[in-house]
Amino acid sequence: MMTKKQLAEYTYLEQAIERTKKSIEYLENNPPQKQYGKVYGSSKEFPYLQKSFNISGYNGPEADKWLKKKNELRIKLENQLRELEKLRLEIEEFIQDIPDLSTKLIFTYIYIDGMTQEEVAKKLHMEQSTISKRISKYLETVNAWNWIKNLGFHTNHI
Repeated sequence: MMTKKQLAEYTYLEQAIERTKKSIEYLENNPPQKQYGKVYGSSKEFPYLQKSFNISGYNGPEADKWLKKKNELRIKLENQLRELEKLRLEIEEFIQDIPDLSTKLIFTYIYIDGMTQEEVAKKLHMEQSTISKRISKYLETVNAWNWIKNLGFHTNHI
């Protein structure tokens, strides 16, 4: 079963992924402030001479929050990418199975290419209302057939 909302989410999910990527990029480019310090130790061999070492790094709760947020965003991005790919495949398969060429073009232009109904109407030399009606009618028909199949009826008995 496919709905207009599911079809429309194809483009929204892409936008959500871009926002998450920008958030990760921002975090990576704006890490917490590094801390610098000096530690003391001694040589391994006798006579043990004191040595000093300069160290630097992220420290404290600010760094922990930064790393946690960055990791959460990476996980979110990975989940969004998986979701987008799954949705993309479902939508492309759904559109590919449309038998009528002009209806297939309408769905491709609107839901995959992101064109408006007005742009598609001009391109296919149709009225905008015809585009809208064809989308609604096709979804109603397909979803009705799926509903009937889910009830256990086979199309050759109808």
